[in-house]
Amino acid sequence: MDLYARWKKLEMIHQSILHRSTGTPDQLAQRAGIARRTLYEYLLQLKSLGAEIKYNKTGKYFFYANYFDIQIYIDYRPSDDSYNLK
Repeated sequence: MDLYARWKKLEMIHQSILHRSTGTPDQLAQRAGIARRTLYEYLLQLKSLGAEIKYNKTGKYFFYANYFDIQIYIDYRPSDDSYNLK
């Protein structure tokens, strides 16, 4: 998986947690197009950035137990011959 695709999945997971709309781990992994194990790797990445992620068993959703937000920006510019910097 390329870097852009990984960032997009991380952003989707983050937004789902932020809005408490994750559903179960299996549901979130399915929506992200990844395995459940891979989902937990993404959650570990978010935790390494300072996120305190908890799971509400009654409501069946992940949530942030602390204030946490990330903004991911990617500036992509094609590198073919038609794109000429002068």
